[in-house]
Amino acid sequence: MTLIQNEANSIDGIIYEIYHKDHICPVYVGSTTTALKKRWMHHKNKYKRYKQGLTPPLSVYKLFDYHGFDNFRISIIKIYKVTDRNHLKAYEQLHINKKNCVNMIASYCPIPVNERHKITYKKNKRALEWYYENRDRILQYRQEVVICECGRSLQRGNLSDHRKTAIHLKLLNDKNNISQ
Repeated sequence: MTLIQNEANSIDGIIYEIYHKDHICPVYVGSTTTALKKRWMHHKNKYKRYKQGLTPPLSVYKLFDYHGFDNFRISIIKIYKVTDRNHLKAYEQLHINKKNCVNMIASYCPIPVNERHKITYKKNKRALEWYYENRDRILQYRQEVVICECGRSLQRGNLSDHRKTAIHLKLLNDKNNISQ
């Protein structure tokens, strides 16, 4: 994740909302330290993967399903100077508490980490159950052979790691030099 650095080791953290462009309905509140356009694309890609049955649902997906993804927009609520992600998550939680939101899981909780893990496990039990119900399909998707833009064929689950290798970068460079 790209951090926007500024004075005194603080970062610019963005609190944003996803809202319907025409209708008044609950919003989704989130936070990021990356560009808002990049965060929006991340939501769009995760939603596509959810529609394929490859990731568990987020609370905002019900709205996307009902109204259509293209009817939603993202906008900045406020930019804060924060020292770390927990600091930003606390601001996010303040905005979640103020608005009519679809967010179901608290973004910030002052409960100690070991206690939070127990609580999170209980809350995420549904997501875990979903994973185990769809595990074979997910594994099959990850084992699917695809061709990378550099020309190599590999399993989809290895694609992200492959794109970070020197071999991938060299093949891409060679491919670009040939086409020029």
